[in-house]
Amino acid sequence: MNRQEALINSKLSSFYPVKSLEGKAVEDVNMNKRTVTGVLNTSYFIDQDLDMIIPGAVKKSLNDNGPLSQAHAKIKYQIDHSLKADDTIGRFDILEEREQDGIFDLYFEGYLPPIVSDKHLIKYQSGLYNQHSIGFQYVELTLAEKDSDIQDYRLNWEKFYPLALNPEKADEFGYFYVVKEYKLFEGSVVTFGSNELTAYLGSKSANNETYISDLFNRLDFLQSLKGADKKEFQLEILQIKQIIKETYNRKPSQKDTLIKPSNEVDTTYEFLKSLKESLNN
Repeated sequence: MNRQEALINSKLSSFYPVKSLEGKAVEDVNMNKRTVTGVLNTSYFIDQDLDMIIPGAVKKSLNDNGPLSQAHAKIKYQIDHSLKADDTIGRFDILEEREQDGIFDLYFEGYLPPIVSDKHLIKYQSGLYNQHSIGFQYVELTLAEKDSDIQDYRLNWEKFYPLALNPEKADEFGYFYVVKEYKLFEGSVVTFGSNELTAYLGSKSANNETYISDLFNRLDFLQSLKGADKKEFQLEILQIKQIIKETYNRKPSQKDTLIKPSNEVDTTYEFLKSLKESLNN
């Protein structure tokens, strides 16, 4: 496997990545109608993961599970990517790609029913809620590389680089990913932007015990889903797997490396390794 294939496969092996919108996320809030309109993602923008989503990438997902689909398990409208029912902020009445002045946005119109606390509408109106993020899964992507030794990747650069809204990002690294299709699980209003799921769980910089405690809590939540919608159960499993993947990829700080005895057993790693094996069985 060459370097480029390894980069692509690393993306495709993600279970439940998240991606925060970099730009204007909220367009309008109507307190009387209890509606919010805004944007979840923008095509042709190269984000901090070096991903460029192209128009049409979410089309199949919207057809299969969007607001106008016949699916029982539709794309969710959540808070901070938590899948718990208490963290469902409302429903998407409209979710579609829209083009305006050459910009392709994943536009939404959401309804927050009376059973949802008014505090969420107030936070939207006051500007405290001003960021959105998507929980998704890569389906098809490729690489665009300026000086690649592989012709297809060079041609991708020539084709997609001129379309980039921020080509300086591509110039900085010499390559970016072209996301041709992704499966959208949910759109979340987020209190801060991050492209790591663990950050929303409050344990990105936490110690081993916090990680383990959080995973145990999520496993307990799985127990409560017995007899519930199968799709919800599957999404929770994907999130747990993503947490495991991101935990494996954590880079220890220099301080941690210096103070950790060389013969100390990494209990988090061993615990997550066994957990991952059990989830895959």
